[in-house]
Amino acid sequence: MKEACFHAAVYLPGNLALPTEPFWLEYTRHASREAARDRYGDLTPLLPAALDPASATVVEVGVGERFAVTKVLYRVPAGDVDLCLVVRPRAPGVWRVVTVWANLPDDTHATLDESLYAAP
Repeated sequence: MKEACFHAAVYLPGNLALPTEPFWLEYTRHASREAARDRYGDLTPLLPAALDPASATVVEVGVGERFAVTKVLYRVPAGDVDLCLVVRPRAPGVWRVVTVWANLPDDTHATLDESLYAAP
C-alpha cells in the first residue's frame, strides 16, 4: 500500500494513533547534517533529545497499511525559530528524526498545495 499523507491545514483523521507521551529521538546522519547547515544557522544546539507531543504541533502525518503511522512532521518552538522534525517510529518510545529544518514562527506557508494531501 502506498503511504497516505494528511496535513493539519487540510484534514487530520481523528483516529490517528499518534504518540501522546514523550519519546526519545535518534537523529540520522542526514538530519544531523541538515541541522548543521540550515538557512537560519546551525540548529544543532537546539535539537531536543526527546519530544513531548504536548509541546509540539502536528503538521503532517503519513500512514501505511492498517492506518499505521509511518511518519509525523512536528513543529517545535525553539527560541527564535520553530524546528520542523520529520520523525519515523523506530522502537517503542523511540522515533528516528529523518530530516530537520527551521521555520520562523510567523511563517504561515501560504503556498500549501492541498491537492498533495488526503482528504475525507
